[in-house]
Amino acid sequence: MKFILAVMLSLASLPAVAQSIFNQGPLADIADVVASEPEAHLQEKLQAIATETGHSLSILYVSDWQSHFEGEDFDAAVETIMDTWSTSLDPEQKGLLIAFDLDGQLARIRATGNLSGPLLGQLRGELRSAMADHLGQDDFTAAADAGADAFAATVMAASNADPASSRVTPFAARVLDHVLMHEAAHALIRELELPVLGNEEVMADAFATLWFATRERDVAQEVVLARVQSWMLEDAQTDPSRYDFKSEHPLDVRRAYQAACLLYGADPQEWEGAVAFLEFTERDLADCSDTAPDQIAGWVRILEPHLMAARRLSRQVEVIYGEGVLKDDMIHSGVVEQFADRLRAFDWPRQITVHFDACDQGASWNRKTRTILLCEDLVFRIISQGQKSN
Repeated sequence: MKFILAVMLSLASLPAVAQSIFNQGPLADIADVVASEPEAHLQEKLQAIATETGHSLSILYVSDWQSHFEGEDFDAAVETIMDTWSTSLDPEQKGLLIAFDLDGQLARIRATGNLSGPLLGQLRGELRSAMADHLGQDDFTAAADAGADAFAATVMAASNADPASSRVTPFAARVLDHVLMHEAAHALIRELELPVLGNEEVMADAFATLWFATRERDVAQEVVLARVQSWMLEDAQTDPSRYDFKSEHPLDVRRAYQAACLLYGADPQEWEGAVAFLEFTERDLADCSDTAPDQIAGWVRILEPHLMAARRLSRQVEVIYGEGVLKDDMIHSGVVEQFADRLRAFDWPRQITVHFDACDQGASWNRKTRTILLCEDLVFRIISQGQKSN
């Protein structure tokens, strides 16, 4: 089995770093299988992009992985390498270590410092063709596509870019995380032919909230409470005489309270303090604790057969950026790519497209084109909400 480990550094040369990583401790035994230089045509292609954006790039090829970690768990072996690599870097160095397998699947990623959005976008495209050309396998292209998509999505999430350099603020990014997972619920329901046993909009809200409450707990409170605040601000700007009681969407204030209720109910001990400002009664909280576990169990039951295997990512998710004022900001934020990575956890029967563009249609799922559309007008509105909340 062969793995590709890419190290991107801006303040250190690869040979010195390679020596410091692979010639010490438990990694000394694999030093002999690290090639000092990749083949020129691949290195030149990627290095040209990195140079244009002020980075340096090098690639290591590690073969016979299993023979050097015989009897060890793969995940533990990769983590050992990454831990050693990370501690070998100067705190101010910008770096990136990525591990792919030959199926094009992203195994692990670790980043330090800030990596620019333009660099990541260019590398994503080049990785598609360069990896396939370099390995000389005609059938590698599809796998390289999946690996390159996962690379771009996860790098953007891991790069810890300075929020001040993007108009997409942390508040806006968190709200968009929830908005997009709401649209993902519609896509899952239609594409996987999941049962609809109630108002689909209510189901989609619940799915988005419970996704973060169960699968991304480290950001769940930030995401859900940002969405709650967004809905509250929407409601505050609406004249009650213009409430649309006939819409399939519940009133914004109702959606806000329901999301907070499900967050609390998913783990009352963890999130009781987070929802205290909404002044739920003890009876309300008891109801939340009762309904959330049932909804979690329901979603798990119907989605489990459609999840990809561990460390596998679907190849059926495509990302498109149209033109617009916020295009570079959205790329830099990583919101769309990170969302696409979440979608790749599912075994989609057909291609799903995630499309950001300059339009005024909010966010939507189009079942005919199988596209989740995020429009610039909604992003601007949410950014504005964050400014008002401050």
